[in-house]
Amino acid sequence: ELMMRLNETNPQDLVAEDSNIFRKIFGRVKKSIYEMQSKYQEVGSQVDKIAVKLDHEKNGLLNDNLSLEQLYQRNKEFFEALSIYIAAGELKIEEMQQQLIPEAMKKAQETGDQMDVQTVNDLHQFLDRLEKLTRQMTIQQAPQIRLIQNTNQTLAEKIQSSITTTIPLWKNQIAIAMTLLRQKDAVTAQRQVSETTNQL
Repeated sequence: ELMMRLNETNPQDLVAEDSNIFRKIFGRVKKSIYEMQSKYQEVGSQVDKIAVKLDHEKNGLLNDNLSLEQLYQRNKEFFEALSIYIAAGELKIEEMQQQLIPEAMKKAQETGDQMDVQTVNDLHQFLDRLEKLTRQMTIQQAPQIRLIQNTNQTLAEKIQSSITTTIPLWKNQIAIAMTLLRQKDAVTAQRQVSETTNQL
């Protein structure tokens, strides 16, 4: 939308050139300074509206970062709480590997009962599931949250740069060009008055 508005303007309209009789006869008559001033003021106000929208988007990103920071802290607390359960799980794994599974295997070998063999299989499967209970979920979420936060912060800074630097710079250049154009018209008028005075 910003580029569309800026493309409505033609920088060549603002170039202060000496008048050329052939351009006036054969070419398009240059727009009056008042028409151009009105057009650029309209585009300027639309650019201001776009700047407000950009500022709103920037604030949305920064608010998202606050929410993500809370999520990160909750994730950290969950990680710390989960560490206690993981420690308990590690003790249980140790107990199963050193005591429960060897006892179940010994019993299954002695009896040859299919149910005892199944108990050994069940214990092995439970041990496998218990070993998979790790910190990976919370460890993976923390970098993801930080990555999104960093991206949001970078975008917010770029938007802020556009609002505080790019858009005002564009508007300043337009204002300078308009002033130079008015100055050129004033010099032309003054020269014509001087020539008329000399002729009189």
